[in-house]
Amino acid sequence: MYRVSQCVYPTKNQKFKEGWILEHDSFYPFTPNRFLHQMNNGSPNTAKQYAYKLCKFFNYLEERWCIDYRTATKQHLNKFFTYMTYGSDNKIVTLTEAQMSGFTLKSYFTIIKRFYSFLSSNNESMNMEIEMVTSSAKDSYLYGQYWESKKTKLALNNTIDRGKLPINYIKWYTDEDIDAIFSNLNTDRDKSIFSMSLDGLRIDEILSLRLSDYSDADGFVTLYKSKGRTTGDVNRICPLSELTIGFLNNYIFNERNKVEIDFVDIGMLPSEALFLNLKNRADSFGTPVKYHNMLEIIKKAAKNAGLDPKRIRTHSGRSTKAGELFRMQAKNPKSITDNQILEIMGWKNLSSAEPYKNRQDKETALENWKLLSKLKEERHEEND
Repeated sequence: MYRVSQCVYPTKNQKFKEGWILEHDSFYPFTPNRFLHQMNNGSPNTAKQYAYKLCKFFNYLEERWCIDYRTATKQHLNKFFTYMTYGSDNKIVTLTEAQMSGFTLKSYFTIIKRFYSFLSSNNESMNMEIEMVTSSAKDSYLYGQYWESKKTKLALNNTIDRGKLPINYIKWYTDEDIDAIFSNLNTDRDKSIFSMSLDGLRIDEILSLRLSDYSDADGFVTLYKSKGRTTGDVNRICPLSELTIGFLNNYIFNERNKVEIDFVDIGMLPSEALFLNLKNRADSFGTPVKYHNMLEIIKKAAKNAGLDPKRIRTHSGRSTKAGELFRMQAKNPKSITDNQILEIMGWKNLSSAEPYKNRQDKETALENWKLLSKLKEERHEEND
């Protein structure tokens, strides 16, 4: 059986970097770990996702077919995705029985695709039926006509169901949604985290903050991590709203201070993380708040507020902030520039903004229509 383990990779300047590898009860999977090492150079979080999904695929091949990735064929791959979609690979099923979303299935497909592309580019032996092609078409959804490599694409002539229908998440909160969720959050810590997301911060940026990263005098935080990476010497500084600052100061000087006192009483120092678990439990008290804990807290608050908890995600606060900026720009293009939006949201280019634009926002659509009408009238006047 394969299993995932955390490791440390040496880097330049005699430093080390956290990473993820696969282990096996009988041997060391050298080639898959070379692949994971390559993925880890981009992001440890990415390598972690790759490790767990490859582990699932490899264990399926071993347990179900008594083979490994080198002897697997496209038929085994088809069976694996049928199993992942429906929980079985040997019965006729319908789309309504799907147990996994198309988005998750596609992430498995992408990782397995890249692994076999890695094997091909390194001339590793394998039985997967592939064909080198020069097509420039994008990968078809879900798994596929085309497998992408750096210079070519690997073709597979099979298809896969899309999985169960994706959840229709609340992507942009209304003012009423925000007030309702706030009123059902029980601690200033939880209100601080939720409010920070409404200021445009990503959840991993929020939960990775240390106490020293917050300046109460200036009202901003200096990011310690973003997208799973330590930000390094060029840290991004994010101003916080007055609402967030109020919640945060109350949390630090009351709830967090109590945790610090309890730790000092037993001769220990608390974690340097900004946000700590407050409940006096032996296994978690004073430890950093985790993503899944916060997601469940927000879901519970949303449920108590009358919202569907299944439609709640941690990223919607950030989407709401982006929508607010786009609406402000639509009302007055001179009030905020594209570069300022990029700076506030921490994006490198405007292509990152596209998924955050709310095409159904009536206020933004109306302001854009008014602006275009005004420009059109000005052109007519110039022509006259």
